[in-house]
Amino acid sequence: MINKKAQMPIGKIGIAIIAVFVLVIILIFFFSNGLDSFYKLFPSFGNQSVNVTGVAKVRYDISLDQSTYYDGNAWASFSKEGSIELEGMTVSYDQVYKAFVDFYFNKANRAQKEVQLNGNYMISIDQIVKASVDNTKQPWYIFVNTKRTAAAINGNVIINLKTVNGVQLGFFVLDTNNALSYFGTDQKTVSPIDSSPDLIMKVKNEAISWKNSVFAKPIMISYKTDSNGLNNGYFCVVPYDNIYLVTDLSNEVNSDDPCV
Repeated sequence: MINKKAQMPIGKIGIAIIAVFVLVIILIFFFSNGLDSFYKLFPSFGNQSVNVTGVAKVRYDISLDQSTYYDGNAWASFSKEGSIELEGMTVSYDQVYKAFVDFYFNKANRAQKEVQLNGNYMISIDQIVKASVDNTKQPWYIFVNTKRTAAAINGNVIINLKTVNGVQLGFFVLDTNNALSYFGTDQKTVSPIDSSPDLIMKVKNEAISWKNSVFAKPIMISYKTDSNGLNNGYFCVVPYDNIYLVTDLSNEVNSDDPCV
């Protein structure tokens, strides 16, 4: 016959252990970095150990503002806390993501472009929008019918329409599907050149050309190897389906090599 009184200390010990564990978790959240520190207690939760052979491709999705890697069968997400090994090259999510963002959105990587359309109008292009999917501070907006219309969608190209004398008339917005919209400073959605399909097409083509000019030079991505430690490698980037930027880490080039 089991002595119930003998079980009491064991039960109390169990409760005490649970209480201590809960207290530790609470202290972590209050006095450290919350979930990040919690994950570090359990490496399998916060980190990722992946070793891919035969392929070394990484990708940035403009529409989702995130990076992925190719596992040999499909594009896969990797932990923002961890790193992956691709053909002996170890890269972290942070390294890949920041490299793509700086490469594609940094204003220094594209020269400002000004084009005179005819004797009356001209355009200037020097801005491609970087706005995260959950962005609340949209840096680009335009008033249309007295309402604030957001143009701050990741990858949008902003094209200023001006008179040849420099008077600002409004903006064209080229989205990631290469569709062109117009937002006038006078709240009109029909541009002064809409009656000329040739000029509209010229605006679109000039914006696409400016957007794609960044692919003429390689991206720099940092990676580690067992033999050489940390390296800064240069790789050409290829756009796919207007929203994906793909690079192959197995095809390293020189920093001044042309890519297009």
